[in-house]
Amino acid sequence: MTRIKLAYELDPEAIEEAKTTDLTQVCRDVLAFSVLYGMVTFIVNDVDFSEFTGILDFAARFDLIMNRLSSGEVTDLRYLNVDGGSFIDFKRTAEDEVFIGCYYKMDRVPETTASLSELKVAARFFAHKVFKEFFEMYPALKENEQLEPWLESIEFAH
Repeated sequence: MTRIKLAYELDPEAIEEAKTTDLTQVCRDVLAFSVLYGMVTFIVNDVDFSEFTGILDFAARFDLIMNRLSSGEVTDLRYLNVDGGSFIDFKRTAEDEVFIGCYYKMDRVPETTASLSELKVAARFFAHKVFKEFFEMYPALKENEQLEPWLESIEFAH
């Protein structure tokens, strides 16, 4: 059984920025890297891949990565944190196994393998949780059409 911890904490500056930003109009890149960012806790089998990043972006793309790996259309994908210069590699190594490795500014950190099916469930749950909570905190966000591709990707009805 894979042990997975996914959580987030909005950066205090991001919270202040969101108060003065028209969340109905801002583009996804700005949402991801200038407004709704913070610490994403991502721990698998006691290996810590946590990073400071765009929270909505991480939630949606992590879910997409797990779906694409489980569909079999690709065997390896990378989550790139453009802002921080780090990345997390996901490589399907067996029927239900994924290798996870991470680099922070080219320094390699420990690696692990995990159950693809368990990661997929955790990714979908986390994505739904994040979007639900952000819509509750920032109701104007629901009106932002830029989020539609992410919402469709995670099959989130709002």
